[in-house]
Amino acid sequence: MHATSILNRLIEGATEATVRLQNAWFRVRDEESGQGLVEYALIIAIVSLGAVLALGFLSGKINDLFSKAGNTLNTVPVP
Repeated sequence: MHATSILNRLIEGATEATVRLQNAWFRVRDEESGQGLVEYALIIAIVSLGAVLALGFLSGKINDLFSKAGNTLNTVPVP
């Protein structure tokens, strides 16, 4: 074998390996299958945080509302 044919084979092998690595990288980079799950998780987290904050701000009014309803039920005469 000539040195040039060995060199050409090495260059071809390196080129093939480089192309395979690039293709694998592009497949991994462009994969979007988990993106929807992350978006839904963020939406759920934001909504639950809003619900917790709303309940924190409205806890006094909710407590008063239930207390009034309970007092009203206790004052109704039973026949």
